Formats: sequence, C-alpha cells, structure tokens
Amino acid sequence: PTAGTSGTSGAVRWRVLWPTAQAVGTFRGPSAVNDLSVAVHLSTSALDVVALGDLEVDGQAGLRRRLRAEPVEGIDVVVMAHHGSARQDTALATAVGGRLVLVAVGEGNDYGHPAPSALTLYGRG
Repeated sequence: PTAGTSGTSGAVRWRVLWPTAQAVGTFRGPSAVNDLSVAVHLSTSALDVVALGDLEVDGQAGLRRRLRAEPVEGIDVVVMAHHGSARQDTALATAVGGRLVLVAVGEGNDYGHPAPSALTLYGRG
C-alpha cells in the first residue's frame, strides 16, 4: 500500500501515511527497505495512533515533508521509528507529537535500542 490508501477494520480507521508512490520509485540503496516501511495512522473514537514503522532518517524526512501538506493531529500514541534507534528525525518527532511513545524492540537486542538520545527526543514536550 502507498500513502493515501485507507480503510476500516471493525472500529479502527486506518490511513497509510508513507511511502508515497514517488518514494517507492526513487528510494534506492541499502536502507531503502527500511525507508520504504509502511507508516500508518490508526484511529478510533477514543484513540489516535501513528506507527512509524522501520523508517530510517531519509524515510522519516520524507514522511515529515508529506505531513506538512497533510498533518496528523490529536495523536495520543506514537510507535517510534526504527525500533528507537539513535537515527531519529527531530522535526518528525515534533510533528507527530503524541502523549505516549512506544518502542518496539526486543530485550537485550544487539543494536542497543532504544537509544538514550531517541528516548530523550520523544520525552520532550
């Protein structure tokens, strides 16, 4: 699915935020598999969630630019990008906001995720 694709599943409305069709056609290199990860906005009558997938910095920057044109507001929960790695786009973190941030990472992982800098970044505000 690409940006703009949307639907419902039970009480949950979902909308793909990233990648755009243009990004799918242009992102190349070793990080493209992560930078083309699906980012989604999930919404119910009680909760709004943005899940940033496995986006690395270039994908996060692309999503941030897209959100300038189509912002997401009232986000309650953000699932941090790239398992909480140190490679976080500060402006994207500000743009999505969120009262609660989740980090999808396994205990004792070899990458040191979540990075202290990522936790500090999303802990602001």
